[in-house]
Formats: sequence, structure tokens, C-alpha cells
Amino acid sequence: MRQAIVRGDPSTYPDWFDGKRRQRPLIVARWVPIAMVGLPVAVLFAIVVYPTIWMFYHSLRDTNITGLFTGNHAYVGFANYGTVFSSDRFQDSLIHLLQYLSFGAVLQVILGGILALTLYEVVKSNLWRTIILILLVLPMMLPPSIVGVLWRFLLTPSNGAVNQA
Repeated sequence: MRQAIVRGDPSTYPDWFDGKRRQRPLIVARWVPIAMVGLPVAVLFAIVVYPTIWMFYHSLRDTNITGLFTGNHAYVGFANYGTVFSSDRFQDSLIHLLQYLSFGAVLQVILGGILALTLYEVVKSNLWRTIILILLVLPMMLPPSIVGVLWRFLLTPSNGAVNQA
């Protein structure tokens, strides 16, 4: 065991201090880390893993809402997945999702990078930089539904604030 570095006059130290490192009690050394990791893992299992397994189980069965309570559902295997993947509606929605993700994500990264570089390189005043940052970050902080309602009020054709100018 390593000796601790002791500075000053040893006669002024407390009685219990002898300059040696002490081991934690065995009960703390074993159970505290297990409890600290075990509790979040149990919560994660209860919230994510168990419902995922349960939904996969029901996806392999012919289940409807009444069958959940009566237990009356037959095993159909992967037929439900075949039905979903062969449906035109699913394929169209998958194409729309991929378009939205690719254009949306790429556009956000490019515009965010341009704005960040512009703000860093062009705006030298800390006051203006802070004001611009607040104006850029504020819409992200508000819930999207509130932002949508505000834009709808602003762009109303008859009396919107943007159309009045």
C-alpha cells in the first residue's frame, strides 16, 4: 500500500490520521456500485426492453384490441410483417421518411455550420453575438406547437403582423 504524502508537523494531525490510505468497508465496496448500476438498468429494462419484447411477441400473433383482454389471438408468424412491408402505403411513407431525414438533416447541418461560422467570424461584438445567439436558439427552446401557432398568427392574410407591414 502506498504512503500518503504528509506535510507539516505530524503532532498537529488528528489522532485517527496516520498517513495511510484506508480501504472502504467490504459491504460498501461490493454493494454500492452494484446498486448504483443495477437500479438504472432495472428502470431501463422496465421502460424499454420489456415493452419491446412484449410488442414483438404480439406482432407475431393475430391480435386485435378485444383479443388482448380475452387472450384469443392465434400465432401467425411473420405474416404481419409481410403484410406491412408489401403495402403501398408503408412503402410511400418509408420513401417520404427517408426524403425528410436526408434533406432535413443535411440541410440543418449545413445551415447550422454556416450560421455558426458566420457568427464566429463576422460578429466581433460579444453583445451582438449574444443577442443573435438568443434569437437563433429561442425557437428551439419553445415547443414546436407554440411556434406553429405564433407563425400562423403572424402570417394570417387579413390581419397578420407580417402582412400589415
